[in-house]
Amino acid sequence: MKSICAIEGVEAAGTKEGKFGLALVRAEGTAAGVFTSNLVRAAPIELMMDRIRSGRLSGVIVNSGCANAHTGRRGLEDAASMAAIGARALGVDEREVGVASTGVIGRYLDLPLIERQAGTVAGTLAHSAEAETAAARAIMTTDLVEKHALVRGDGTITRESADEALSLLGIDRLGLDDLDRRILTTIVREFDGGPVGVRTIAIAVGEEVRTIEEVYEPYLIRIGFIKRTPQGREATRVAAEHLAGTSAGRT
Repeated sequence: MKSICAIEGVEAAGTKEGKFGLALVRAEGTAAGVFTSNLVRAAPIELMMDRIRSGRLSGVIVNSGCANAHTGRRGLEDAASMAAIGARALGVDEREVGVASTGVIGRYLDLPLIERQAGTVAGTLAHSAEAETAAARAIMTTDLVEKHALVRGDGTITRESADEALSLLGIDRLGLDDLDRRILTTIVREFDGGPVGVRTIAIAVGEEVRTIEEVYEPYLIRIGFIKRTPQGREATRVAAEHLAGTSAGRT
């Protein structure tokens, strides 16, 4: 686990329907936050600032697709209603539920959708890598990949702490993560090194073509692991050697 579920006792889950997603996080304990100093703040920020003053939260509900920003008094009321929905779904005190929204501004929340999604998500809450990834993907808007963050130790960066952080994220010494390796494995082992079309690769690894082309391929090409040809993608000998070394535990 590489973010919220790496903390003992934290459960998460998420769902996405087109542009509209919802994530729930259940984590009872001390809470703190950093907020904008801008005088113009969206309704979810105002509510979160108020809720977190007690220094304790039991859960957070987050929606994507609508930022609930520039929505006036109704936006504040909707944010409170969203917190109540989260409290019912999580089975906790409404006063200890934080809210967050991301997406298009100037639109009101679709509370019936949020309530339906919360009911669905509540039944899948779990303490696992899959759960934290589902939650992260649920709140993506224009992002191409989900975001994860985890803090350990006293904040001092050493070689050992850097190695530990990369290991937790599944990143090897060449900077390749799990999806990088799955892309290479698909080309090298399932298609004998290629050539193979990028759409076929995308289907095999369960990722969007655009994400592969814009996020993953440029680096793999730069380090000499794959080549683009008129017939498709080909893996190089050094890519195959790296995969063999990774499988043997030599990253």
